Amino acid sequence: MSVISIEEEHNYLVSHGTRPTGSIAHKKLIERVAEKLTGIGLTVHRDTHNFTRWEVQKKDAVSLNIDGKSIPISSVFPYSGQTGPDGFKGKLIRVKGNKNKHWKKAKGAIAVFEVSHIEVPVNLLISSWDTTKIEGAIKNPLLSAMALGPKLRKAKRAGVLAVIAVWKGLSEEGAKSQYLPFTFPYQDIPAVWVAGESGNRIISAAKETRDANFTLNALLETNCKTETIWAVVKGKRTDETIIVSTHSDGVNIAEENGHLGLLKLAEQAMKQLNERTIVFAFITGHMHIPAVTDHGQASTAWLKNHPELWRGNKNEAKAVGALVIEHLGAREFKENSSGKYEATNKAEPEIIYATTTELNILVRKTWKGVSDNTENVFKPSALIHFGEGEPLYENKIPAVALVTAPSYLLAERNEEFVDLNIAKRQIESFSKLLFTFDAMPKGDFGKVKLPSVWSKLIMSLRVLRLMMQIKQF
Repeated sequence: MSVISIEEEHNYLVSHGTRPTGSIAHKKLIERVAEKLTGIGLTVHRDTHNFTRWEVQKKDAVSLNIDGKSIPISSVFPYSGQTGPDGFKGKLIRVKGNKNKHWKKAKGAIAVFEVSHIEVPVNLLISSWDTTKIEGAIKNPLLSAMALGPKLRKAKRAGVLAVIAVWKGLSEEGAKSQYLPFTFPYQDIPAVWVAGESGNRIISAAKETRDANFTLNALLETNCKTETIWAVVKGKRTDETIIVSTHSDGVNIAEENGHLGLLKLAEQAMKQLNERTIVFAFITGHMHIPAVTDHGQASTAWLKNHPELWRGNKNEAKAVGALVIEHLGAREFKENSSGKYEATNKAEPEIIYATTTELNILVRKTWKGVSDNTENVFKPSALIHFGEGEPLYENKIPAVALVTAPSYLLAERNEEFVDLNIAKRQIESFSKLLFTFDAMPKGDFGKVKLPSVWSKLIMSLRVLRLMMQIKQF
């Protein structure tokens, strides 16, 4: 039997770089994981998904020029569109809103759309298990892009040639290589992000309706295959399961490295006789959810395809609990006084979900990650559960999920974002939880209570109020 080395798996990820869904690097990782699972004595199962993959393959495939002068681009809007190798030439027209009437003003032109980098109250995103009020706010490019980013489908329908989204309040370093937003299907209209001084130059040019040359020469690969793989460690009982999952695609070393934990836990599970059957799932499609499902997170597709492993109906096993391992060992990075993006020698604050009261208590007693004691155990808000634990939550499977969310999480960058010692501590904590789960009476997991319609309405009104305040600002 082979031995799983966390260091070797980490180094493999470092050497292979970014892994968008269905990319060569992503496929290689899936095969490596399959080989490791086979090496410890497990049978690998596969779900294959076919989709049309979009990718910018060369750095010089994206360019923006005004009066013959090149404008630096921060990143490309994933699955936006393509211009072909010759690009587009058109006037820059400023668009000040996401309604159809706004986009129509840029018909036949290149639209310039400003996106504020907003600060969001933390208690809109996560909730507390006790009466403690969660204070503070968070600024993350993901939130700004999803809430205020350009509606490309509307731009396409209005006859806009291309869209240049300009970050307002986000530095060039903070905007660099952000793979945002990553949840939309192919939009069929090319778009990019710019920030800092480049953004100011674009806005000035748009005010004067100057001409620009824009190229986004992307590849569209039809019938691309991507796979979710999973393996089952049978226990004494086959009518009850524990699900341990992650996603295999990611754009940097921290997003995603969860397979380090799953492989190590699978190896440990194979060395003992477990009470319950344990299912280890490596989900594809997180970085392009429409490749596998039209709603929810990517794990939605796997749960839908395999109810026999979790649903608990006749001739189906019942999942009594689950662990979701994402973003292990995330280090904190910030811009210094010179604008350089660098490590602070601290860990990024952990975000750990527990979806029942009982699991909240258990995690607080068990978890040793960034420190020996954690207070960062949360329950999902009424509107949001981040990460691949969301489908488990929606299906009322009690779960613990690590979904730490640094500002660089969706950036295609190669910095040393992971502290391997912290990652090892987190994996060991997941190991303790897994084998505690295995021995726990079913009733000790607690029951998942989904938010009421009333609580969703209240939270929706709070979000609407925030959006109105942003627009007034």
